[in-house]
Amino acid sequence: MTRGSLLAFSCFVAAALGACRSDPPSTPPTPDAAGQAAPPAPTVDRSDPGPLLTRDLGAPRVIERPPVTLEVDAVEAIGGAVYLRALVPVDPEDVIMGDAGAARLEVLGPRYGFAVPAAEGRMADRPWLYVRLAGESPPPDPLVVRWRQPALLDGEPGQIQEMRLVGAATAAPFPRLAPRVFEAAARWFTHLGGIGARTPFGAFAAGRSTRLARPGGVHRARQVALPDLLGPDAARFEPELMFDRGLGLAAPDAEPRAGDPTPAAPVGYPWAALIAERPPAQSEALAAWAPAEWIYARVADLASGLEALDALEALVDPPLAAFTPASGSSHRPARMLRQLGLDRATLEALAPHTGAAAVLLTDPMVHAGPGLALVITVEAPGPVDAALKAGDDAARAAGAGGGPIEVRGRAGERLMTPDRAVHAHRVRTDGVLIVANSAAVLDRVLAARDGDRPLAGTDALSAFRGRLPAVDDEVIFVAVGEAHLAQLLDPSHLILAARRARALSDLRAVELAALLFGWFEGRPLDLAQPADRAALRASGLLTDGDLRHDDGGPISLDLGGRPCSRWGCAGIGRPLIELAPDAITVAEAGAWERVRADRLQSWRAHVAPLAVQMRRADGGFDLEAHLLPLDRQHAYLDLQRLLGGLTAGPAPSTPGLELQVALAPDGPLRARLDGWLAEQTAQRDVGLSWLGSPVTAGFADRSGLWDAALTFTELPDRRGRRIWRDAERRKRVLDRLPVYALLPVVDRPALDRALTAARVFAAAEGVVQWRPAAPYRGIETHEIRETLSDAPESRVGLFYAVARDTLVLALDRPVFEAALDRALGAGEPTGPQTRAGARLSLRFGPAGWLRRTVAGLLERFAPGRIARARATFEAAARGRTLPPPGPARDTALIEALGVVPTGPHGDRVRADAHGQPALPRYGTALEPRWPALPVEGSPLQTLRALDLGLRFEGAPGRSALVVELSWRR
Repeated sequence: MTRGSLLAFSCFVAAALGACRSDPPSTPPTPDAAGQAAPPAPTVDRSDPGPLLTRDLGAPRVIERPPVTLEVDAVEAIGGAVYLRALVPVDPEDVIMGDAGAARLEVLGPRYGFAVPAAEGRMADRPWLYVRLAGESPPPDPLVVRWRQPALLDGEPGQIQEMRLVGAATAAPFPRLAPRVFEAAARWFTHLGGIGARTPFGAFAAGRSTRLARPGGVHRARQVALPDLLGPDAARFEPELMFDRGLGLAAPDAEPRAGDPTPAAPVGYPWAALIAERPPAQSEALAAWAPAEWIYARVADLASGLEALDALEALVDPPLAAFTPASGSSHRPARMLRQLGLDRATLEALAPHTGAAAVLLTDPMVHAGPGLALVITVEAPGPVDAALKAGDDAARAAGAGGGPIEVRGRAGERLMTPDRAVHAHRVRTDGVLIVANSAAVLDRVLAARDGDRPLAGTDALSAFRGRLPAVDDEVIFVAVGEAHLAQLLDPSHLILAARRARALSDLRAVELAALLFGWFEGRPLDLAQPADRAALRASGLLTDGDLRHDDGGPISLDLGGRPCSRWGCAGIGRPLIELAPDAITVAEAGAWERVRADRLQSWRAHVAPLAVQMRRADGGFDLEAHLLPLDRQHAYLDLQRLLGGLTAGPAPSTPGLELQVALAPDGPLRARLDGWLAEQTAQRDVGLSWLGSPVTAGFADRSGLWDAALTFTELPDRRGRRIWRDAERRKRVLDRLPVYALLPVVDRPALDRALTAARVFAAAEGVVQWRPAAPYRGIETHEIRETLSDAPESRVGLFYAVARDTLVLALDRPVFEAALDRALGAGEPTGPQTRAGARLSLRFGPAGWLRRTVAGLLERFAPGRIARARATFEAAARGRTLPPPGPARDTALIEALGVVPTGPHGDRVRADAHGQPALPRYGTALEPRWPALPVEGSPLQTLRALDLGLRFEGAPGRSALVVELSWRR
């Protein structure tokens, strides 16, 4: 590395060590004497001056460009439709600007048409757009197409332009124009949910359009290979599965049966030693009903369980909406309850008459339909029966049927709909009520109660309860034992789950084909009607292959038009426990062998049996999770060595965001950093041997934090994001960023040597100026400023001092002084001490800048979710007739697409007065809006504090990773 390339690094050294200056080296500053009382804190005005920057939340007005006339140069009438091609005008500047892939085109007039951009450039005599008109009658002349171009985050407003297509009556016939139209449609559908963010409908439509463009000529490998689906994260491949289904790629040839695949070797956990260290103090009664290989979640009672789940949902939903590719809510918890013949109102009616309850899940693949059972302790049978009967009457009125059943000698009843939306099996015995979504699930629960491999009595549960004993304020206890982990690594189980994932995409694809018909033909279909099914098949959008699974099993539309098969119905998969695996094929066995070694290695490195306890606390909840035991190959061991069993300091009570990390004196990170620093600076004394533990860094709750969020994350507003990219303004914002660090000093001579060596290096580079700053409470302080900026007021600076064996650094002077007060013990009282080795603390204060900044960071990722939600709603609204807003519409959207399209804060997408998908808080793609932060109604408005701690417990080979989470409202 050359000296010139070290320029940026020297600034890093200056910021980290306070070591850069352009003056000759001098003696390091002397801190206050150890043990000497510092002068009292002076009365200093540290009031926040307010932000430098503000957002403009005014809605941009759409630009209506003058109409333009386009020449139609090619026409083809074929297959019940007329296809047109229109050219770019002579002056390309006349047509609308923007990304053609994001455009929405609407054919105006009484005759329905589907139009897409040609996406072949803006040059005269090149295609500009294609139109497909339903019906083979001659097209109107002129034909008017409205082009809608969404607004850009960089500030360009939305645009609308009407394009008059003329000359269709005299245009020459153009054989093979239809395939070109479908190829353009395929390109456009690919980005329906935004660039690089395919929705399942957009992916299917792209694949099916490609197939229509090249019938019989699609020869390619599937995007999703079987090894991709051998795991619990198969849901993330849904768009790729839909694209493969749209292409209609041939299923693999039938293969002979393979031998049994090589199973995963058992891990062999040291349970006896763990139990000896902490024997459990009590039994877990409801675990006697839980199969050892299932997920077990116990709630103290239904009412507190519902309250805790609401709190968890409020905490988890904002980041999930920001960072996951979903386009809305699947309403999965409510749908799972409905399968059990229950709803929230019924549970609330049961709560006063029941005690502890347990939720049992056969597998974590909730999106695909796991086996589910609810075991509830009954305290008052009469009111319980009355509450259940009220729910049953409502289900029967909606078409559910039922009757008596007998399972393992226990009498019960069932309530079912043909499509399994309700599929409840109930038994009351031994003082508990068991409700399951499958006869096989109910049978397995009763088998566990009869002694067939229950979770109760297992070593894993005993070890869990030894570490997380039941307490009075416990709300939820979750156990995932080694038997469940073994099931998740069983090749037969994984192969069956992979088959189900592909089969459910097959079922959904039939629904999407019907939606695509509505896009192309302009009329919705009812697949319950034979005539509509015939029209769909005649269009080529539904093929014989679409009504078969890869295994040859048929897909039926006899249940009111819902695609169903032995794997379930669209959006409602059958639990794997009901699906006996067929013979494993050679391809499946080979796929397992290809992933087995990597899967086992990753499994041993990242996964272990898990226990979670959630407890009620004053104004909120505490959650503690134990991942144990960690064997010697575990990936977390590096982190364990880094922390070295040390404890971070107490949590702060002042508003702000703070990270504390304990650093082991002999940890591997220190050695690596020491070597790297010495190599980069050519100064052997530049190192971290002086650094103690714990290291603290954070942000104060000041307006400079909001300025930084606007500048560096570039939050969108009416002016776009480019306004935040001025370099000088960014430096001014950085200079007042309220960031600080408190670094314990355990070897002062080593720190002096490091500072001196760093100054020698920095002086040679000449990129900073180091000068004395105003003393604070008798402590010598220094200010370091970079000299690269032309304007002095834009130069970024750093303050630092050593106080009571603590190196204090900050960019902003008021924050620096507050950090010095803390180092001198004069700050506000701190929070309680815990055993965490690393802790992230979040405290929202009355100033509100931190709350607004956190909301802004989440909002930074909102545009992707918003675009996908609008596109998903558009897919249904253009493809079928939706009921009015309400529960019926939600049901129709879930049946068609699997989700109810919603924005980041749960707002449902609606059509505005012009038929455009709109979100109440965010407007339309043409006229977007941006809400003030934090968003009204967001859980962030009620969150007061959050602490996340991490530590390790136990001897090597049987240690546990412990995660603690507490939040207060």
